[in-house]
Amino acid sequence: MSNKELNKLLAKADSQFERLYSSKESLILRGYKKALDDVKYEISKAFEKASKFPSITELRKFNRLDKLEKEITRIIGEMQKTETNIINSAKKESIATSYANTQQAINTSFAETGLSFSTPILKESVSAVMTDNLWLDALKGHNTKLLTDTKIALETVLRTNAREEIVSGLIQGKPYSQVAKAIQARFNVTAGRAKVIAFTEMHKGHSTGRNDGIKSAMESAERLGFKSKKVWKHNNVGQARQQHLSMDGKAADKNGLFHIGGLSAQAPGLFGDPAQDANCHCSALFELEGINQGI
Repeated sequence: MSNKELNKLLAKADSQFERLYSSKESLILRGYKKALDDVKYEISKAFEKASKFPSITELRKFNRLDKLEKEITRIIGEMQKTETNIINSAKKESIATSYANTQQAINTSFAETGLSFSTPILKESVSAVMTDNLWLDALKGHNTKLLTDTKIALETVLRTNAREEIVSGLIQGKPYSQVAKAIQARFNVTAGRAKVIAFTEMHKGHSTGRNDGIKSAMESAERLGFKSKKVWKHNNVGQARQQHLSMDGKAADKNGLFHIGGLSAQAPGLFGDPAQDANCHCSALFELEGINQGI
């Protein structure tokens, strides 16, 4: 089998990863919808207990505004806990599936050459993926707009925003329907950020699994006397970074590293800088030299 056929199998693995992400995204968005519905219900109760156009004073009676804020805090806290659990579980699944798919594709493709490997994925790789989080990266002093947005998305800002919308609505004499609509807009923005975070964290797992598989294959190739290389693949998904697009087809250096803007990484999505990693859909391919391309 040729390198071209192998890379078709790896492309299928990339597509499988995209489908896995889509299933996890649905779970996250379902959680946001439930939280939004619960928040809107709590607000509607507060409005109903007062009047159609309640004043701040009315909602403050019997600590209604404080009780409402505490309930919103609880709802959003549960939503974020669920979101974190989904992402962590998805990262584990991503790295394990990616490594297994890469191993199977390479072993099947080059069985005739004797090239194969059966080593399990490195424990330290799994540990690195599980402890490296975009939302923690965002707290390390980066100042890009993307990082600022990411940081905001994972704080309890929704609770504060909800209160701001409620109080602002009361001051302006808005009915419940308008206040609820404004809060929904806040949720939609934050849910969009959560989707980027979820994909980025899962992609780290997928890219790490692919890289470990390729590394094992390259070691096997070297023992057999073959030359091999790891190549950057731009998958033309989402909004392309020009730097990533220009990397398409380029091989890693002798140390197995790709270089972009002074940064180095073993594979796409693993630079350790969210400005490069966030929402990256690129992947790595394996190429074996010195074989009959018709195999």
